[in-house]
Amino acid sequence: QSKMFGQIEEHLKTGGLKRYEISNFAVPGFESKHNSMYWENKSYLGFGLGSHSYMRSIGNWGTRFWNPRHMNIYSNAISQSDNLTNLKHLPFAQIDTLNAKSALSEFFMTSLRTSRGFSVAALQERFKLEPTHEAWKQLSRLVQNKLLSLSNDQYKLTADGIPLSDQVFRDLTFI
Repeated sequence: QSKMFGQIEEHLKTGGLKRYEISNFAVPGFESKHNSMYWENKSYLGFGLGSHSYMRSIGNWGTRFWNPRHMNIYSNAISQSDNLTNLKHLPFAQIDTLNAKSALSEFFMTSLRTSRGFSVAALQERFKLEPTHEAWKQLSRLVQNKLLSLSNDQYKLTADGIPLSDQVFRDLTFI
């Protein structure tokens, strides 16, 4: 499977497409703007059955919420709401307020999915990790195992790390 994916990537490169995310390729300048909202920790709203939303400004680390998946539940919740002008009145099926550990884990997963990865400065600006934090040990081990590269204070998945990204993300999960 890894060999086949490598062949596909080479074929796409000859057509002018460049990998900008683990499983996405595009002509430079035409990358998905929708997906970049997830990777760059930006707020987004989803409307309709089962749609997901995320607000950075709610809670210290952000809040995820999603709508019911079944039409009758969704419709009943909306019809029973007196005021749909405020987020707290919308019919969410579930709300998940992130804590520091889950936000850190998501930062690694979403940042490392992209070809640009993340900078040490961005990590420190957002999380202010102590030098002894387990994340630094894990990052160092992943670099030693050649699953991540560290160049100019920028961490990225390596060619060997891309097919093993699920393992990398598990190693950088601190929930």
